[in-house]
Amino acid sequence: LKHVSLKSLVFHNCEGDFEKWAEFSLRDSKLAERFRATRGLELKGRKLRKFLVEAAEKRFKEINEQIRDATGHC
Repeated sequence: LKHVSLKSLVFHNCEGDFEKWAEFSLRDSKLAERFRATRGLELKGRKLRKFLVEAAEKRFKEINEQIRDATGHC
């Protein structure tokens, strides 16, 4: 998401490709829902990239915390 062209981000976001990837490939419905929300905001360009990257990073941190809590690791 950080390195894909802005034109590609806009295209794939409009097609719902990011939410489909999260839902069906990653099997992460929470991330899919966050990506789905971007379409309602009609974000373009750098604002779209920022939203997508932040959504993915936030979800990654949530999952890491869940793993740490479940395994007792710091």
